Amino acid sequence: MHQQNMQNAAAGELAERIEDLQLNLSKILAVGCRFSNLEASLREQHPKALINATDPVLDGEVFTLPFESESYDLVVCNLATTFYPPQEFVTETFRVLDENGVLMFSALALDSFQQLREASRNLEELEFTAVFSNMHSLGDMLLANGFVNPVVDAERCEYRYQNIDTLVQEIVDSGFSTSLFDNTNALSSEAVRAKLHEFYPQASENSKILQLSLEFLYGVAWKKSADNLSMNVPFHPD
Repeated sequence: MHQQNMQNAAAGELAERIEDLQLNLSKILAVGCRFSNLEASLREQHPKALINATDPVLDGEVFTLPFESESYDLVVCNLATTFYPPQEFVTETFRVLDENGVLMFSALALDSFQQLREASRNLEELEFTAVFSNMHSLGDMLLANGFVNPVVDAERCEYRYQNIDTLVQEIVDSGFSTSLFDNTNALSSEAVRAKLHEFYPQASENSKILQLSLEFLYGVAWKKSADNLSMNVPFHPD
């Protein structure tokens, strides 16, 4: 069963939205994008721009970007936003953006991984610990930290898998496993996977296909008022 990798699906949508804004970008920072093809898309879209990529390693709850203040026209983050301390992520991206700079990101929202969360409640070996973003809280936080014209909207997707092994492998390949569970080593256990499959809610009694629900959030905000651009933002809040 072929479907687009969940990281690349969100990355593709972000790349399209960046292109739709028709910004003149010379310096771009891609944050936490190593599990997707977003960096490659940005290099193709903006061949003359200086593009740096970073995957910050958290020191406890401390999130920092190793770049000078006011040094980028665009900061973009694909889904990794979900797993960074939100306050520090917003503060740091604001700091490194130049005047009139733009922040664009995707994140996992509250309704993501519902079936996996439900199944894991029955497993002592594997606790689902992830907490996902609230669309309105993200918008309020952007405003509170100096961004203007923030817009955040949601998109719901359903993924389908032939069995629990392909589902778990997708989660591992997408870089989500360490952020979703307290004990990722348990995912390699055949016994744990068998239990996951046993308790995983079926799409229907007659179907062996496993469905996984994801809710993606897409956001954009400016460091300084950009009223002349905001009318063209291709975002439509629910």
